[in-house]
Amino acid sequence: MPRHREIAALSVLAVLLWLGVAIKAASAPLTWDEAWTYLHYARSWRDLLTLDYANNHLLHSLAVRLAVVLTGTNSEFVIRLPNVLAAGLYLAATLAVLPQVRFRRTFFFVCAGAPYLFDYFALARGYGLAAAWMQVGLAGSLFGPERRWSLPLLTGCLAAASLCIFPLAITAGMVCGLLGLARLRGGTWSLVARPGAMRFWSLLGGTMLAALIALAMLHVVSRDGAPVFGTDGGLYDAIARSVARKNVAPSAAVWLPPLALTLLAVLLVVTWRVQRPRSRLLLGTSALSLLAIAAAAALLHKPLPTDRVLIAFYPLWTLSALSLLEDLPARLSPRGLRKVGAACGVLCLAIGFNFGRHVNCHVYEDWPTESDVPAELAVAIRDRHCLPPEITLPHQYYLYRWFGTVTPPGLPAC
Repeated sequence: MPRHREIAALSVLAVLLWLGVAIKAASAPLTWDEAWTYLHYARSWRDLLTLDYANNHLLHSLAVRLAVVLTGTNSEFVIRLPNVLAAGLYLAATLAVLPQVRFRRTFFFVCAGAPYLFDYFALARGYGLAAAWMQVGLAGSLFGPERRWSLPLLTGCLAAASLCIFPLAITAGMVCGLLGLARLRGGTWSLVARPGAMRFWSLLGGTMLAALIALAMLHVVSRDGAPVFGTDGGLYDAIARSVARKNVAPSAAVWLPPLALTLLAVLLVVTWRVQRPRSRLLLGTSALSLLAIAAAAALLHKPLPTDRVLIAFYPLWTLSALSLLEDLPARLSPRGLRKVGAACGVLCLAIGFNFGRHVNCHVYEDWPTESDVPAELAVAIRDRHCLPPEITLPHQYYLYRWFGTVTPPGLPAC
């Protein structure tokens, strides 16, 4: 297929995917964590800096507050609007670099084929927003044509992502450290060598400052006694297996992680002599971030991040693998090219089929049992003129939305 037609077809697919996110955000009832975010951190400006739990994803809470103020309402769609827009930003960043990559369909399907990620683009949580910043920063600065604003884009997006999801401060710090080391060693990569010294070190310094602020906030919200979402299992189970379990069928989650890691190792070996600086930066950041996370969890006696905490790391990992794929020698034999093309085609079909199996507009992976909260509450108030005896956070959200208070007068317990 000619390049322009292929990109046009993928653009149509991206628009349909974005519309699906918007429909789900408008139709699915609110979940427990979203209600907590809104009721505790986004209902007033004063609440934004309340750092009692890790639920407060700072820039996301600010975005939710702005959405509520600008629209004058606090419907499910409005408080999810920052993530819906983030989904469009994520897809736009992916589409923007397709003209510069060889394996366009594979690039798009791998980036857009994680159903768990797109679940969180339709939720009022900070994970999707952080993933969008990561995708824009990494894809826009490393895969597109290098421009004067490439380094500011990379560092600015890393800083924003860190202030959405605090553990990403580790990744932001690793990127800045590797870029700074390359500069000190006289690296010839234009992203490192071209900017003037003042500009280069100011951008890295600003990102490091944001990362330090994020780490300080992470320390506050993970202090002793505060609940921290994670697992005490090993790194392989916390990372590889949990990513697979959340995105594919349980049977596939058993064999997919070792297969994916094996294919990654093969790509590493095949491209070792021809790897671009981009691949080395992404792979080095991925490896050092994992080591730092494991070391911090062990030293501080904290659980390893898993499941939804990993969503914001997806762009780093997927783009690392895709960068290696792009580094495959351009002069492969015709037979070798056919094999790579066939493997990529099978991969795209598998990703598309798996994504289709997960499509729905009402239930989320992490909250499959709370789908009837607004209907149950509305029926109790309308037909029985009373409140359910068990008032949950989603109940409180709808009470606040309908009555302006979570304790409306004249409504006794059922």
